[in-house]
Amino acid sequence: MRLHLLYFAVLRERAGAPEEWLEVPTEATPASVYAGRFPQLALRVGYARNGRICPADTPLFEGDELALLPPVGGG
Repeated sequence: MRLHLLYFAVLRERAGAPEEWLEVPTEATPASVYAGRFPQLALRVGYARNGRICPADTPLFEGDELALLPPVGGG
């Protein structure tokens, strides 16, 4: 199935674009998509499915928008 992925901050830099469409297995979850897309990156990220914050094990469906939200720092 295809998902619309949105990237922010360091993930945007690593992906080389702010968004993309990605083909994933039908049993994909936000955590599995992140691990598959960025296997070398060990960040704790948050997830938003279709504009709503969701747990890492949320089922995903064809055409969903998945935002990968890296930690925010500041001072």
